[in-house]
Amino acid sequence: FAFTKTGGRARSRQPVSPLKIYILGVDRGDLNARVTRFQEAITGRSDDAQAQARYTAKQTGDIVQLRDSRTDTTVSVMTTVSNAYEMVVKGQNVLRMPFATVDDFRARPGLNGIPLLAPFANRLDEPAFYANGKKYNFDMELGNVRGAIPIHGFLSNTKDWKLVEAKADGKSAWVTSRLDFYRNPQWMKQFPFAHTLEMTYRLADGVL
Repeated sequence: FAFTKTGGRARSRQPVSPLKIYILGVDRGDLNARVTRFQEAITGRSDDAQAQARYTAKQTGDIVQLRDSRTDTTVSVMTTVSNAYEMVVKGQNVLRMPFATVDDFRARPGLNGIPLLAPFANRLDEPAFYANGKKYNFDMELGNVRGAIPIHGFLSNTKDWKLVEAKADGKSAWVTSRLDFYRNPQWMKQFPFAHTLEMTYRLADGVL
């Protein structure tokens, strides 16, 4: 009931009919989408935004940190060498880190962290390899392949990786870097196959 005040006395009035609004020519799906956007504007956050806040990708210089707040996991990637050198889960680094500082690691990353073993992994039985029925001998005087039985390629120390992107969404956080192998004459001399490497580290549900 609605009440009005007349001459100092309140009196009742007949019930007011509910206000009805008819919207013509609007698709229900479009209307629902508009309502959702209106609600998001009021609350300031959508469900997707809340999910995305779980994952972040933060860049500081040549370091990108991928973060999953729900599992309390942070992965640190040095983009110039495309190496995930640290993975901290609930305060504990689960990767071996023999260096006192990040600068020490930057100076000589070697096979620490999670290195890329390319263009070959493990040991060869001679300073050469075979492809398509042909033998390719390494030029040992170049110095990038070492030992009579070389191991783990020669790219783990290169600092020529270029950052492609570092992003996060509602499902994961990731960082991608690229290395143009074919641009380096010494690499091409040892492994004469022109190619580009692209590597992505992705953190999702606490798993790298």
